[in-house]
Amino acid sequence: MVELPSQLVRRLLLPQAHALRSALSVVAQELPAVYADNVRHQRPRDNANIFGLRVSFHLWAALDERREDLGEARIVEVTNARYLAVADFKVAIHKLGHDVADDIHSSFPEGSPTQRSYAQRNSNQLSLFESAPEAPLPEERAFELRDLIVGHFGNAEEGLAKWYLGAPTYDEQGHPRWAWVMGQPVVGIETARPVIPYSEQPSAPIEVKPRRQAKEEASSDGGAGA
Repeated sequence: MVELPSQLVRRLLLPQAHALRSALSVVAQELPAVYADNVRHQRPRDNANIFGLRVSFHLWAALDERREDLGEARIVEVTNARYLAVADFKVAIHKLGHDVADDIHSSFPEGSPTQRSYAQRNSNQLSLFESAPEAPLPEERAFELRDLIVGHFGNAEEGLAKWYLGAPTYDEQGHPRWAWVMGQPVVGIETARPVIPYSEQPSAPIEVKPRRQAKEEASSDGGAGA
């Protein structure tokens, strides 16, 4: 179950809220499954960065396989980065930390220009208001932002620790902050979609008929059609 802030839901039409919740529900199902799969297949020489890259790559591959389940959401790729376009929102997905103890209010997607662009667009949107952004932001401003982040935390020993949905921005000094952010429940592995490595997936049975039998069947089919 995905939790959306009531202040956000009130600003959306019913179809928009449904589309956003439906897309995030698929993310909620895939995140723990992808983490668990990468924990099982962790290699001795893999470090935290490699683990994070594998989680990101496999998560988007899993979402790509479930395009129909995403409903109205579209997977958009720009300059080797992906996000979900749904209900007038851009929803990016980034790993922000490793442990359940990591503070979300000290964790932001700041690893690349693309990651920083989400907070920058939100900051630009806030600048359209008459007053400068103060802390905390007034509700009518914070929940109008349309660039959202799914921020997840996890590691190669325990898998997915926690994840959040929020709107990043910058304060007057250019420091990253959350206009709003909300913790999300972690779906149990037993209820998440199981991830079966390709090498372990059962192959379809292949029937190979003896040449004589195949020739006899072909002759029989030809005679029947005459």
